[in-house]
Amino acid sequence: MIKDPKILLLDEPTSALDPESETVVQKAIDKISVGRTTIVIAHRLATIRNADTIVVLDSGSVVEIGNHHQLMEKSGSYYNLVKLAAESVSNPMPKPYDILIGLDTKLNQDVSKAGNLYEISRSKYLKSMRVGNQADDAEEEQSKSRKYKLSEVWNLQKPEFMMLLLGVLLGMLAGAVLSIFPLVLGQALDVYFDPSTRTLKREVGHLCLILVGLGFGCILFMTGQQGLCGWAGTKLTKRVRDLLFRAILKQEPGWFDINENSTGILVSRLSSDCVSFRSILGDRFSVLLMGLSSAAVGLGVSFFLEWRLALLAAVLTPFTLGASYFSLIINVGPKLDNSSYATASNIAAGAVSNIRTVATFSTQERIVQSFDQALYEPKKISVRRTQILGLALGFSQGAMYGAYTLTLFFGAYLVKEHYTKFADVNKIFLILVLGSFSVGQLAGLAPDTSLASTAVPAVLDIISRRPLIEYENQRGKKIRTPKPFDIEFRMVTFAYPTRPDVIVLRDFSIKIKGGTMVALVGGSGSGKSTVIWMIQRFYDPSRGKILMGGVNLRELDLNWLRRQTALVGQEPALFAGSIRENIAFGNPNASWAEIEDAAKEAYIHKFISGLPQAYETQVGNSGVQLSGGQKQRIAIARAILKKSKILLLDEASSALDLESEKHVQNALKKVTKRATTIVVAHRLSTIREADAIAVVKDGTVVEYGSHDKLMASHLDGIYASLVRAEMEATVFA
Repeated sequence: MIKDPKILLLDEPTSALDPESETVVQKAIDKISVGRTTIVIAHRLATIRNADTIVVLDSGSVVEIGNHHQLMEKSGSYYNLVKLAAESVSNPMPKPYDILIGLDTKLNQDVSKAGNLYEISRSKYLKSMRVGNQADDAEEEQSKSRKYKLSEVWNLQKPEFMMLLLGVLLGMLAGAVLSIFPLVLGQALDVYFDPSTRTLKREVGHLCLILVGLGFGCILFMTGQQGLCGWAGTKLTKRVRDLLFRAILKQEPGWFDINENSTGILVSRLSSDCVSFRSILGDRFSVLLMGLSSAAVGLGVSFFLEWRLALLAAVLTPFTLGASYFSLIINVGPKLDNSSYATASNIAAGAVSNIRTVATFSTQERIVQSFDQALYEPKKISVRRTQILGLALGFSQGAMYGAYTLTLFFGAYLVKEHYTKFADVNKIFLILVLGSFSVGQLAGLAPDTSLASTAVPAVLDIISRRPLIEYENQRGKKIRTPKPFDIEFRMVTFAYPTRPDVIVLRDFSIKIKGGTMVALVGGSGSGKSTVIWMIQRFYDPSRGKILMGGVNLRELDLNWLRRQTALVGQEPALFAGSIRENIAFGNPNASWAEIEDAAKEAYIHKFISGLPQAYETQVGNSGVQLSGGQKQRIAIARAILKKSKILLLDEASSALDLESEKHVQNALKKVTKRATTIVVAHRLSTIREADAIAVVKDGTVVEYGSHDKLMASHLDGIYASLVRAEMEATVFA
């Protein structure tokens, strides 16, 4: 509303709200809509009861249009939807205008009583969660600054040892050939001073043949060196990526909420950081040994020609080699590790993934400004490094030309004193100049190792990290029974590790009989979703026990445990691929018939069959090609196909229209007969037939019983107040 728009678009604004919050939000919507053109999309009809015009759509066409009273008088599609909504929370509606009969006169008082239960904003999945305590944080800080050991990388490259060895040997031969080139060129210059034309032609012809042979040898040796070492490096990169991806998938869910483990950074680790490994061994050492071989052969020849001048050249060689290599580094420019760009990467990723929101609010320029601001610090560091490198380049170039000057000056002195001949001085000088230049250029073939010091330890830390909750512990128990499992929370107290002062569950106790449905009701932040996560053992209790079939969850095989559970959340996760593939995630071995049966039970088969490619339709990244309700029904079909003994529903029908919700509820009834079902819901109409309802407040069960029992014995209780609040929000005057 800060935008003060003239057109207000609301797409399911209250779908995830509890009854009391919906009432408050609805009043706010009615208030802010005054004087604005407002378009509302809603499945919960209470959201639109005050609309000036209501348009009923079916299969992309307008079937009815009018205000609430006009449409109710028609007794058409809209009337049927209203009737269906009323029947879900109260007795069947006899007449359009008799709906209010039977409402308790204490309704407004009940709504106020329930208000305190919903003051805490709905918590997202562990957004503030960070793994470990202070000791773990200290360990993380230490791991960030640690240096990798060469042996750690070598252990990953061992399978390609012979390939690397051959590549390094070929590289050394190539380096030796490079040092012979200046010697042949020096000999050619010496021949040009021969007064005999016949001798000149003969010697030049021989030298040309030698140069051609050296050229072919260099092609052969360097091709072999680059090919073999590159092949070994590619295999190493693939192996590291595979290990890293496997390690990432094994981590406990809370690990991913650490800023250093955001999606953008982890993708960068997989795409860029893994490549740094190849720069440490094969590529790096082959080029290094090639340079050393070239320098050794060149110095050996120089010592053979004139040991005094060669001794000076040996002292100056590090300066000439270093200067040539350093000039290449300057041309490439300074590079920063990925962590320097973490904030900018997150801004860019968020803007792209939420491009519709960015476009709606026309905040492209603000996003760009935030992006530029996030890059300010890396830019400042880069400029500072560039200045330092520029200064160093000046000194290195001065040192290189100074070395050439000293070589020529000392060579002239030796010729003057008749210690050597000019031809030998010329050969040694060419070996020094051309050899150092060639080796410096070769160094450019080696990959950049400047990022390896930070990238390699970061990748190795993830690969070697042992999850706090191990997924592949095969020593855990498995419960052998065809019946649904009993679940019991026994005096469970839990606080997220980074918020030890905020108790989410406090002495939470509940016993759920196998094959029954238990609903968890309560305000946002009361701990309902935490119960769902802990049943899947995403987290372990700080105190107390969680039992399944009488066995502590800590003692069960985690892989087996999660195969026994199926989760349908408020925001279903779909993967890029076809609809069939997404449903088949519930059971990869399922047949076509089983997939279709699951889709039929989830009331999605008719929609899928109407698509041009039917079940092979691509859903896009995160299911972007589908509506929220369609995605949710596909997720429900996936859960049905899994045939788990434990079914967890966290606002599973919040994005469904009333008709679809009715069909899905009927489908879920079939599933709940063969599974222990735990439902988290704000829409109380979805849980009326639950075997038991637990009202959770401040992490503790404060009311427990069936719907009828809670309504009869707790007239002034929280649950009864919530039911009456929902009835007020649903029923139309």
